[in-house]
Amino acid sequence: AGVAAQAAAAVVAAAAAMGCCHSTAGAAAANKPRKGAGKKRRADGEADPLAPAAHDGADDANMDSATADDDSGSRLSDGSRLMHTNSMLFSSEAMEEANRASHPPSMAPSLNDGEVELELRLNEDPDGYLMVANNGYELGMEIEYAPEMMATMTLKRPDLDGEPLREIKFGYKSIQGRSATYNRPMRSAQKPNQDSLVCFQLEGHPNYFVFGVFDGHGPFGHFAAHFCRTQLHSTMKAILEQMPDADPETLLHESIQFIHNAFNKADPEETGVNPQVSGTTLVVALIKDQDFWVANVGDSRCIMGRRSHKNDKKASVVPMSDDHKPERPSEEARIAKTEAVLLTEGELRGGQPDGKTYVCRKDSAGNIVYGVLFSRSVGDLDAHAVLGIESAAEIEQGTIDTTVDQYLLLASDGVWDQMTNEEVMRKVFQISDPLKASEQVASIARDRWDRDRNHSRRDDITVLCVKLS
Repeated sequence: AGVAAQAAAAVVAAAAAMGCCHSTAGAAAANKPRKGAGKKRRADGEADPLAPAAHDGADDANMDSATADDDSGSRLSDGSRLMHTNSMLFSSEAMEEANRASHPPSMAPSLNDGEVELELRLNEDPDGYLMVANNGYELGMEIEYAPEMMATMTLKRPDLDGEPLREIKFGYKSIQGRSATYNRPMRSAQKPNQDSLVCFQLEGHPNYFVFGVFDGHGPFGHFAAHFCRTQLHSTMKAILEQMPDADPETLLHESIQFIHNAFNKADPEETGVNPQVSGTTLVVALIKDQDFWVANVGDSRCIMGRRSHKNDKKASVVPMSDDHKPERPSEEARIAKTEAVLLTEGELRGGQPDGKTYVCRKDSAGNIVYGVLFSRSVGDLDAHAVLGIESAAEIEQGTIDTTVDQYLLLASDGVWDQMTNEEVMRKVFQISDPLKASEQVASIARDRWDRDRNHSRRDDITVLCVKLS
């Protein structure tokens, strides 16, 4: 096999060979999964999004690198250096070995699972804000990110049997992450934004509006996120052609699973993309008539805000997804049945159990090879096979209320690591315009990452705001 096929496998193999994560506390904790690792990370019930903000953002920037050393104790007890690729943690030696093994991706054949033909057609959106087809994109090709928005966009549903015209307004903002160490030897001088997003009105189904945010991770996470972006429209369209009576929940489940399977069939020799330890989380909102459905896989998040037209104080924010983290009891119970080990950042360094919790993989010698911060994802063949990570989406349903101001906001965890649900929705209500609100939320999250003395890195940040009514 050529070096491309070894690229992602090198993260596992090199880390195992180096014994990259065998701290005293880590080795002891590796004997069994840790229990009771915290509470669900979500906000329930109503809140006042209009209370004064604790922080505010500053100017905008688009910085390099989504990969960084962990700075809150950057070395394990054996001297190995830790490095993040968004929601994954490796030793830097293992990551550098993967970089040495990788090569620029080549043109690849289109992927499908043989059961559904994915129809291609030209993108009819002149500004490029809508991804209505995959435009011939094949896994491993150069990524074309969603363009910068200049103004909030409106999607309109044609008048159907006398029903009132439906308008959906949206805006988005994505800011590339940053690493203070991206130019070290053996690392690429440019690290990609591993976030992606999608917005479209489903062809042939003008009452379907779809919005999604994808947060990639691992050496090829940017390809995983972009693959979801380019395949979602054609996948949904093809599924409805074969299953015309499919309800929105079924459509979301089937589409996500189809894309998960298609990405995992990537041939590293042909695409330069290895799905073994790379993938993406996602959160997708589907709006149909007066209802909407939100599908979540991983730790990206969607919230809904409602505010009375007449009384600004009557405002509420409601989570429309529940982060898939190993701390969730239901997720932890599934993971506990596998070979996975739950360790906090502190335990990984031989200290006390504090910080975020990782789902860790051990090698045959009992050393920790890598860890992930999520319990569900698309892609990540190795973690799905060994660690109990799964791709099943959880779906919540809501109803559009035309008597109030109502918004959906979808974002990657680069936002939620720095801001609460209430802070985010308060900004949306203060600004009202979806694009300006997205820009402001992204700017605040970016500014807080930059002020955080515990990290020299900054995660990728993507915000997508949708005005429902």
